[in-house]
Amino acid sequence: ATSSSQPSPFPTSAPNANEEIVVTRETLEASIADKNWKLRKASYDLLRQIIREQITAGSQPGNIDSDSSIMPGLSQAILSVVYDSNASALDSGLQLALDYSENCSQATDSEHAGKIATCLLKGNGLSSSRPSTVKYSSAVLLKLMEVGSEGASSVHEVICVLLEKGLTSRKPKIVIASSSIICDATLDFGAINLPLASIRSSMPKLISHSNVKAREMGMKIVAEICNAFGSKAPLQELLDSMKKAQQSQLDKILSSLEGPSPPRVGLRSSQGEEQGDAMEVLEAQAKALEAERFANRSAVNIFVELAKTNYTERLKLPKWSEKVGALDTLLECGGEKPFKL
Repeated sequence: ATSSSQPSPFPTSAPNANEEIVVTRETLEASIADKNWKLRKASYDLLRQIIREQITAGSQPGNIDSDSSIMPGLSQAILSVVYDSNASALDSGLQLALDYSENCSQATDSEHAGKIATCLLKGNGLSSSRPSTVKYSSAVLLKLMEVGSEGASSVHEVICVLLEKGLTSRKPKIVIASSSIICDATLDFGAINLPLASIRSSMPKLISHSNVKAREMGMKIVAEICNAFGSKAPLQELLDSMKKAQQSQLDKILSSLEGPSPPRVGLRSSQGEEQGDAMEVLEAQAKALEAERFANRSAVNIFVELAKTNYTERLKLPKWSEKVGALDTLLECGGEKPFKL
């Protein structure tokens, strides 16, 4: 523990047994990035204390400017805090990140939330052998989703990071932890607030994962989403591609659930708002994803593609039908319309 104005009342020994760890407001910026993990940990503890002092003084959660009221540059420093290389410091850092997410205005920005999630997944937060570390990491990510200032934008941002970097990890622990967080988000914020189209496209790999627990978590996510809507319709395309044994497993899970229920937590920025129609939300998300895919598709090298066909030979043939066929081949080689060459 540390004091915001006085040396720590509980000094910690540094590598040199005679050296006290002392962190004050004046030394925070240097201490938080120090090579000595004990200094970093003490910095994290002091920052938590300063945030609590702000709340005690009357600041409202989500309204504290971290960079002007807590520490200059804290919103940038937090990106490194969440993947501290020392296990003990990391636990303290994640608790700081949780307090930061709950109380600081910068954490309500969805883009910033995505950056924190990306940095957290770089470290050992979700793969640690310490249950406390995984617990704090999960809590940070869920809190970032909850406090987003623009509806479900932070939910989408964080979950997309989990889908792209968590579910694709080579470490089964990260895959399982990421899946568990997505499942919790379904229950905490309501399935309609999830990036359903992105989740739907990621589920086939998860439910066929080589790790049994990962597969089970995939099935649980599918079940919780269907249960939340009281229907399989939002994920029908995925369900149609599942094996019969998986469909039976899904039905068994669904029969054990109590049915749709209100979100356990809800989104801070959407309190009191009515939920939209599930299928309309899913359709809108799917269209947005398709538009993004179409805009980012690779350009076609028409000459390379034509070289794989008999276009030149058919064009030289005397029959008009062959020439028309050659032109059809040319159009096919151009790919999706409008052509991107």
